[in-house]
Amino acid sequence: MSFSDNDIMNQFKEDVSKIETQGGLPDDGEYVAQVTGLNLNPKTVMGNKGATVPVTYASFSYKLVDDPLSPTDGRAFRGSLFSIIKASDIDTAFEGGQKQSKEISKQQFIGALAAITGEKPTDLGTSMLQAKELFASATPPVVKLRVSTRKYPKKDGTTGSDTSERIITRVS
Repeated sequence: MSFSDNDIMNQFKEDVSKIETQGGLPDDGEYVAQVTGLNLNPKTVMGNKGATVPVTYASFSYKLVDDPLSPTDGRAFRGSLFSIIKASDIDTAFEGGQKQSKEISKQQFIGALAAITGEKPTDLGTSMLQAKELFASATPPVVKLRVSTRKYPKKDGTTGSDTSERIITRVS
């Protein structure tokens, strides 16, 4: 079974209103958080080579543990997006920096899944189902996260920024 099977994607669809109630990423730093869900959004994207290919945008949902800003109930937030595209589709649609960016994003997602499930994924669909079972358990996985902001110059002369999170390790 591959990660692009419609049955798997349908199992992971989240209610949009639930996702929209979650806050943004916390300030830069390291945090301990429960991983409470995996959000998948299948789309199509046109690459810089002109071809249109399927992409699945994925993000994890988290809830901070021992949150000083919300001590009774840790803040919930949705993490940054990963782009999941089959390797053959990356080759078909992208080249240069865009190709490298798509490959890195997919590898970062695979690394996050490995940290959550405790094993390197050999099949993304199976690993995502395994992660989903962990999220639904009485004790969802707890991970250590690093949140960081990257600043960059924009074409109009202003400064842009991207904030993202990366799972450092699974705590329990």
